[in-house]
Amino acid sequence: KRLESQLLSGADHIVSLTEAGKGQLLTRPELSGRDTPITVIPCCVDFGHFQLATEELRQAARSRLELNSDQTVLAYLGSLGSWYMLEEMLQFFRAYASQHEHARFLFVTREDPEPIRATAVRLGVDPQKLIIRAASREEVPELMAGADLGIFFIKPVFSKIASSPTKMGEMLALGLPIVTNAGVGDVEAMVEDMGCGVAIPDFRDESFGDAIDALQALHVSGEGRRQKSLAWFDLNVGIDRYDAVYRSLLS
Repeated sequence: KRLESQLLSGADHIVSLTEAGKGQLLTRPELSGRDTPITVIPCCVDFGHFQLATEELRQAARSRLELNSDQTVLAYLGSLGSWYMLEEMLQFFRAYASQHEHARFLFVTREDPEPIRATAVRLGVDPQKLIIRAASREEVPELMAGADLGIFFIKPVFSKIASSPTKMGEMLALGLPIVTNAGVGDVEAMVEDMGCGVAIPDFRDESFGDAIDALQALHVSGEGRRQKSLAWFDLNVGIDRYDAVYRSLLS
């Protein structure tokens, strides 16, 4: 904290990953009475790599994952543990599967599959409905293209005010609708702005049911979600913002 205070006091420009984080920074005594500029630059996504999941890409992914045409797929991408709420995501899937008979939960992750399956069993989720795949960077969009819906739940604790989940941008770049939770960075504001999914207020079964209903009522296309997310997550936008920061300092 002492080092953080020194860095804030000595900064000529500050970059925050979130507007919420910027708001928190502005309450800091180190910045009181100063006009240190703060630029918000969320975590960025290479939209050239995470291309829109066209029907052709979707069918190729589903063939690779050995999925039938009647199976709907909820997908999670990335590491688990620490901030990511595996139990709550499995509980959401349990509610989702109660309305979608042939639903499957795809995990594209390098985590050990056994603890994921053990947690599913403990929560009453059939482990046979889980598909767990490790993937290289090249393979990630190829596998995620087979999903119908993306999910990520993150502990809504104080430090996560500054969090910008890259996986959100990656899912939206593919055109997937998402279900997530409020209380994390600008996630809720982004979801509302883009109309790209649902940010649940808590982890009760009632909230899960409301979210599932809201997701089914979404009318934005995959291409529409991708286009709306460009303004938030596009790597080129992030580069331009950083370039502007550096140029302002040089001048």
